[in-house]
Amino acid sequence: MAIQESDRVAIIGAGVSGLATCHALHQKGVECVVLEEKTRAGGLWVDNYYNAHVQTPKFLYEYPELRFPEDVGGFPTMTQVTDYLDEFIDQSGIRGQLRFGASVQTARQLADSRWELEIEDVKTGQKALEEYGYLVVCSGMFSRIPHRAEMKRQKEFAGEILHSSEYRSLEIFSGKKVVVVGSGKSGIDTVVSACSVSDNVVQIARTRMWTVPESLFGIPLAPLFFGRAVSLVLPPYYRTPTYAKWIHWFFIPFKWLTFKLMEAGMLVQSRIPFRAWPDVSLQHVLFTVGATVTDRKYMSAIRKRRFDLEHTTIEYVTANSVVLANGRTVEADVIVLATGWKYDFPIFEKDTVERLRPEQDGLYMYKNMIPVNVERLAFIGSNTSTYTNPFTASVQSIWLAQLIAGDRTLPSLSDMEDEVSRMKEFKRKYYPGGNRATVFGAHGNFYHDDLIREMGIRPRRGKGIRSWFSYWFKPNYPRTWKGIMEEAHKNRALSA
Repeated sequence: MAIQESDRVAIIGAGVSGLATCHALHQKGVECVVLEEKTRAGGLWVDNYYNAHVQTPKFLYEYPELRFPEDVGGFPTMTQVTDYLDEFIDQSGIRGQLRFGASVQTARQLADSRWELEIEDVKTGQKALEEYGYLVVCSGMFSRIPHRAEMKRQKEFAGEILHSSEYRSLEIFSGKKVVVVGSGKSGIDTVVSACSVSDNVVQIARTRMWTVPESLFGIPLAPLFFGRAVSLVLPPYYRTPTYAKWIHWFFIPFKWLTFKLMEAGMLVQSRIPFRAWPDVSLQHVLFTVGATVTDRKYMSAIRKRRFDLEHTTIEYVTANSVVLANGRTVEADVIVLATGWKYDFPIFEKDTVERLRPEQDGLYMYKNMIPVNVERLAFIGSNTSTYTNPFTASVQSIWLAQLIAGDRTLPSLSDMEDEVSRMKEFKRKYYPGGNRATVFGAHGNFYHDDLIREMGIRPRRGKGIRSWFSYWFKPNYPRTWKGIMEEAHKNRALSA
């Protein structure tokens, strides 16, 4: 449904996804404003834990229209990301659409499906009601509330308990007995930071995950993990072309051998001690985007026994220790919870949340963007996780800009419900539990293809054998899609 020219679009969040959405709408001539509670763009990159950095190579964490500077390392730091986003803002000419210090407190849908937002001025504390014709949520996959695992008797603890997002320097760990709970990226980063200033660090991980190196015996792993070819040994995406499904069935006999050889290679190359061997398969990683590109300092610390790794859970807490389920008692001055963020919808009224229909494993929507039962609302980036989030947000935002501008229409309600049901059935059949509605893992390229094809663009760039090889055996490098926005808008204009 195209909105009237007088109806502005409100975009919540000036992170990677919010800026991509603003750029796409701006290019389509749609009036929009980005509401950001912080004082600058960047989302979580503006204020994160000490030494936070991108976990995928920089050439995958880019917009199609802008590359990272050559002097930026392979995995950009928090400051380098915010500087990059500032450059994108200026290059895109969207700084005038950004409104900082504006915190959206509530979003209420009116009788005509437009949105009334209660917006607080962070500096003054004053609140005001504003109406918008369309609402796009780009505030990330997580709420503002850290997920804090409750531990029995934790009130007895005399030290400090904090979430991994809250420490800003190493001083809090210096000379202390540190316990880190969690094995994801923030847990690994926290362990590395703590080990640099403390000789008494313990990591508690219920699941030992794979940490994937940049290359395996000199072979870059990005094409293997993020190219379409890896899907040949995985269950085919539910919208995969028929010929690709036949290829998949042909490769099934090689599946077990392929993964076992890669697992063995990683264990040998990284010299991972037995006590740190992952207890999930590498296939699990490809379904969840759950791997962290290896931090060499972390692997070195494991080999040198700079910290203890306990594969268990916390039973309860005492005044100066944590008692583990395996019977060990670990002394502690600081407990860091690297346990992620809560996934909820704090700004919406109860009626809206009920119509969104969140389920235990996430929020299932049409194209992972459009809630079937809530009009004039979309989620960009905040309900999708791939190996190249900036590119995913760019493709989503171009598709959405065409919808809002009236260049495309949505299918019938029943058709959208059918599509969502197919996606849900596929995810629940093959993907591990948790928030799997948002995750595309190794199938992310096919999700991109689906959206790009609907823009009238051929997903395989170029012609010939080289083009075919790149399509199957290389990731969707964002830089190869420079000009996709202009191409998509041109195609829609020609078909109008």
